[in-house]
Amino acid sequence: MSANAFLKVRALAGGEVYEGTEAGWNEQLLGINFAGRASAPLFSIAAPVEIHSESAVYLGVVQEATAVGITVSVEHKLDRASIEYIERTWGPNAPGRDGEPETARRTNPINSR
Repeated sequence: MSANAFLKVRALAGGEVYEGTEAGWNEQLLGINFAGRASAPLFSIAAPVEIHSESAVYLGVVQEATAVGITVSVEHKLDRASIEYIERTWGPNAPGRDGEPETARRTNPINSR
């Protein structure tokens, strides 16, 4: 992710989605600015959050919240290519029955009876 990259942020579980920009990284800490908004969204310290960028989804915990943004300790990163592969393989439109890939049905001894 590059500086000033566009992000979508929401508190878990099921919070409202807010748009922001990357303010920079310091090891695993990601700064997010909500500049341009009338007021920054309210995030509680220690709140779990989900952050979407163009290339990845990040999961983390809010470490600091200010009037203009938040700092998140990123615990997990899922790149979009991996997510798309999982959705193609196991999602509702995957080949096979009930989202189960054909290869799983053929190789799973439980399903071969």
